[in-house]
Amino acid sequence: MNAALTKCVLCNVNLEQTNLKNTSMPWKDFPNVIVLKDLYVWGCPECGEKIISGNEITALDDILKFAIKEETSHLISEIKNKSGLSQKELSMHIGISEVYLSKLISKKTIPSFEKFNYLRLLNQTVKYLTNNVAAGILTKHTEERKIHIVDLTKYEYLNEDERIRYSTPSQFCRILEHKQV
Repeated sequence: MNAALTKCVLCNVNLEQTNLKNTSMPWKDFPNVIVLKDLYVWGCPECGEKIISGNEITALDDILKFAIKEETSHLISEIKNKSGLSQKELSMHIGISEVYLSKLISKKTIPSFEKFNYLRLLNQTVKYLTNNVAAGILTKHTEERKIHIVDLTKYEYLNEDERIRYSTPSQFCRILEHKQV
């Protein structure tokens, strides 16, 4: 380290080597990623300011990517164990392709922050996957879409002119046909 940078620029205290392991750092959209590996940087013991060089930033970036991939893979395996779903069923319920889910499990890709939060939520409430019939209807692939027939007799229809509720669409249509005559 440069002799000019032996003291903290904020509080003028001597800098010390500190390990970032088990600390929380932001990475892109992820506000808090836990550093899982050892990374020593210069830091101020008084104010907590860290001085990170270019090589250390590259190493920190790789460590944070590793941590996100590990956590994602762990979340998916927990969801699979709790729900009892196969990988194909789980991918349909989550709304992603089976190939993408496989890449997440094998730690080859990093999910978006939104997908990561969705996985964290599903890990807490796995019953959503197994009990909710409407879960996972939409996927990115048209061949995986399901056709759902809605029972129209369960809904009420409102004639906005008269503010009258009709229990079936046929009643509603009959009234409209009568008025047109």
